[in-house]
Amino acid sequence: GGIEAAVRAMGKHGEHAGVQEAACKALTSMTASNAANQVKAGEAGGVEAAVRAMGQHGEHAGVQEAACKALTSMTYSNAANKVKAGEAGGVEAAVRAMGQHGEHAGVQEAACFSLRNVTYSNAANKVKAGEAGGVEAAVRAMGKHGEHAGVQEAACGALTSMTASNAANKVKAGEAGGVEAAVRAMGQHGEHAGVQEAACKALTSMTYSNAANK
Repeated sequence: GGIEAAVRAMGKHGEHAGVQEAACKALTSMTASNAANQVKAGEAGGVEAAVRAMGQHGEHAGVQEAACKALTSMTYSNAANKVKAGEAGGVEAAVRAMGQHGEHAGVQEAACFSLRNVTYSNAANKVKAGEAGGVEAAVRAMGKHGEHAGVQEAACGALTSMTASNAANKVKAGEAGGVEAAVRAMGQHGEHAGVQEAACKALTSMTYSNAANK
């Protein structure tokens, strides 16, 4: 009953940033690589609770980062939770967090991973991300945190997912400088296999069926 207890705590102590952050971290830990617990979190209202925490504590970087990580974990390979996240405003919350905490590498990385998972194989959430400015936010993060391999890898992952099978987002990525950002990341992090792989995937997705990005 740990998942339900964490969600309950978030509901009872909505104004308490420490509780929200700690509960989100607990949800992340309990749902990571555990499909059954991802289902439990979804049924208990964990997805909505994480998004609510982001809305209530917009200026608190710790809550934003922890909530994004919780969303990432709860939506990993769970289609129902992706839908819940989209309907609750999770896509917009992640983009908003990136705008409010542009200098905070941890928030940028966590929000990008959240965008990657929430939009992966979910057409509606891809549209939401595009309309909310998620594509541009990911490219901006890469520019601001060029030396941070984690941000580069996460942002490339977000770009891959947001532009896959979404023509409008491919255009946005091209216009925002996403292609150049991916190439730059490969140059800056030549020894980091994760960045190289993520950047190549982003280039594949951004240029597929888009002549201008090629």
